[in-house]
Amino acid sequence: MTELRARWVCLDVGETLIDETRLWSLWADVLGIPRLTFMSAFGAVIARGGEHRGVFELVARPDWQDLMPRVQAEYGGFQLTDLYPDALRSLEALREAGYRIAIVANQPIVRTAELRAIGVTADVVAMSDELGVWKPDPAFFVTALALMEEPDPSDVIYVGDRIDNDVLPAAAAGMRAVWLRRGPWGVIERTAPPQAALVIDSLDELVKRIAECWTPRVAEAAPGTEKSSTFRLTIVGGAPAYALRPGHAASCYLVESGDEGILLDMGQGAFAALGAYREPLTLRAVVVSHLHPDHMIDLVALRHYLRYGLDRPRSVTLHGPAQLRVRIGALMGEAGFLDDLPGHDLKPGTIELGALRVEARPVTHALNSFGFRVTRAEAPEEAPGLVYSGDCGRPEDILALVRPGDTLLCEASWGTSETVAEEAAHLTARQAAEVARDGRAARLILTHILDAHDPEGSAVLARTVFAGPVELAAPGLAVDLG
Repeated sequence: MTELRARWVCLDVGETLIDETRLWSLWADVLGIPRLTFMSAFGAVIARGGEHRGVFELVARPDWQDLMPRVQAEYGGFQLTDLYPDALRSLEALREAGYRIAIVANQPIVRTAELRAIGVTADVVAMSDELGVWKPDPAFFVTALALMEEPDPSDVIYVGDRIDNDVLPAAAAGMRAVWLRRGPWGVIERTAPPQAALVIDSLDELVKRIAECWTPRVAEAAPGTEKSSTFRLTIVGGAPAYALRPGHAASCYLVESGDEGILLDMGQGAFAALGAYREPLTLRAVVVSHLHPDHMIDLVALRHYLRYGLDRPRSVTLHGPAQLRVRIGALMGEAGFLDDLPGHDLKPGTIELGALRVEARPVTHALNSFGFRVTRAEAPEEAPGLVYSGDCGRPEDILALVRPGDTLLCEASWGTSETVAEEAAHLTARQAAEVARDGRAARLILTHILDAHDPEGSAVLARTVFAGPVELAAPGLAVDLG
């Protein structure tokens, strides 16, 4: 008799099982800040993509860590009244349905005992402080799987309230990520990423709909069915050449129209990150903006995958600046190294890539650098599209590509700085916002911002210049291009 594989539900704690309103209200009281003011600042930090502890900087209280012992003493740990009303009954219902339960979260060690004291039981309960790893580090999810006796990741549902800390890294680990939209993140981040196997607004809803998590993540289209009409951008990676940001790959942007997709750039870490969004063999093409490694080095990984990874038909093409193939070939010591990706050198003008049209225009950066405008192939030229700056040192180069209604994905390497060294050939957040404003773009997505130049502050600055939506290019961000 074949033994049935155990299926697990692994849950986060804060804003999943525990309502943290009491804790953050206490922080406001201890800091001497009106609760409404403090909560507004908390929400503002989240809305601009910052780490939630950034609220203390925003309210000018760098001494907050000195107050931690007082806050924890007055808080007194988790109380029964802190549990969301659906927490205990949902855990019991999941157990009755045959699921094993794990609770693994970013919390202090003492929370394990506190949860048990208020009646929360599970097969596995562990907090990050005792494990020595914290979300969104992939090692956190590897450790969680080990605690669950190493099931197949696809047999594990991970439930959490944050896209960045829970959904994206859990999906990248092979788990079935469920986004629970409650608490600050669930209210502010309303657009579900494609990696979410299920989106719910309560744990009661999870119990009712959990069967949906086990449907195939990518369904094959039935013969004769119409293709999807989606025209979408997904951020695979938007980090600059060097960034200490766990889980952030360098420049790589997936553009899809219907069932077809292309990549704009493929910097370091992009190949591994791409697996959370699309099977590489299904790509129509990779289009490279320039010859710096943070925009093209993972072509090496893609080439190896195409040659050795799977014995399946492939038709991925490569289009990039002159010398791209020569440079990669020289690096690998093999002149025809990229022959598995046929294509041609980019020139100013337009190329048709299946369902997508790419207009390439030279920009000021390194030798042979390009910016791009991507539209549906069947759409008129004036239809909304995506403009991607690549790396660029002159705003007017990008402005020439932008049409009213476009989404502008623009580098802002120098962030909140007011000036950029001429030899750097990069843009500031203000310059990117001016291009969006002057080109009458529909929205602005800032990318490629150096850690030292304040990514979160860059978005705030850009909003003072450009009246439309401004976002940071976070991994997994998906944008409907119209």
